[in-house]
Amino acid sequence: MTTWCEIKDVGDPARLRALADAMGAPVVQRGYTLDGRAILSATCPRCERLTVVAVTPAKSPQAPIVWRSPFE
Repeated sequence: MTTWCEIKDVGDPARLRALADAMGAPVVQRGYTLDGRAILSATCPRCERLTVVAVTPAKSPQAPIVWRSPFE
């Protein structure tokens, strides 16, 4: 059996909240981008195969991820 999930970027947190309200799904913060912006998502509770995401325009107070190579 093949499982798939369609992920759509709606671009705007306000649009994400409107779509989440229409789907009856909660908006969840999934993490941060490399430049410190929060990633928000909502997954359709009826099908669980459609997830819509948006990135906040403002940077988070959370420290950004810093990659340090073990080979350097």
